[in-house]
Amino acid sequence: MSSHREALRVAQLDVLELDTNVTDSLLTSLNNCFKYPLFGGKLDLRSSRLNPLIQTSLYGFITYYTLVESGQTIGQKLLRLRFGNSDLAPLTLKQLRVLNACLVAIFLGKSLSSHPTSTLSLPRSKGLIGSVAKLLEVIFKATTLVNFVLFLYKGHYRSLLLRLLGIQTVHMDASPQQRQINTSFIRRDLVWRGFTESLIFILSMINVHKLRRKFKDIRAALYKTPQEDETTAVNLKFCAFCEKIAHLPHQGGECRLHVYCYYCVFRAKDNDANVSCPSCNKLIGNSIEPLTNQKHSKDPEHGV
Repeated sequence: MSSHREALRVAQLDVLELDTNVTDSLLTSLNNCFKYPLFGGKLDLRSSRLNPLIQTSLYGFITYYTLVESGQTIGQKLLRLRFGNSDLAPLTLKQLRVLNACLVAIFLGKSLSSHPTSTLSLPRSKGLIGSVAKLLEVIFKATTLVNFVLFLYKGHYRSLLLRLLGIQTVHMDASPQQRQINTSFIRRDLVWRGFTESLIFILSMINVHKLRRKFKDIRAALYKTPQEDETTAVNLKFCAFCEKIAHLPHQGGECRLHVYCYYCVFRAKDNDANVSCPSCNKLIGNSIEPLTNQKHSKDPEHGV
């Protein structure tokens, strides 16, 4: 009797998931290779009739150089597991080859069933033979379901094929160590996420436009500059906010020397009720009105 321990149910299911993901990734990469213009863009293995044969050949190549040569699948190598006999002893080379041939045959059958238009697909039989084939298929599916229920209950023989061959999944180490769960990364991630969410919530409550106006007022009080001449400061063409040609120009408040776009001034008003003119720093207030043609004609040089 071997001193090796049987693998847990979750570990055996993880091995199956890892092996399936590796195979699917390789098959997807192979399909993508035939989509490039180098091949004329006309070859698509997914719709080709030789798709089951190509997929089975790749799957057989993978399983042979992992299972037969090293005695482990890719998923088993990652989780330090292996196949064993009923007494948990390592499989012989003959047993590994038989297992590999059975796995390739099952994969070929699944590929043919998912590609009924393949050149390798058998014609559907009718009559008595077709009924017997359907009955055998139902029996096989029911047996597979019963085997999976027994596996969940006892933890032996993950698939029906392994039960028929008497092959189990065991640990490579005689006394495997328990898996240590490190929660330091999870704690750091939770702290960082909580900090970022709190920071975003606080920043959303800060009125940047009002702070900018306060800063401009403080700077103007500290560094007083001489007032500009009204004749040179008049600008009835460009918006004082976006500095582009004013669209639907408006004026308002104490400032009568500059104009603003309709969208710019009302957006600034919504952000800050005490918004001031960016050019002369005068309060705009609530008396915002469109710029009339008469005001345009007062200064033809700075107007249009």
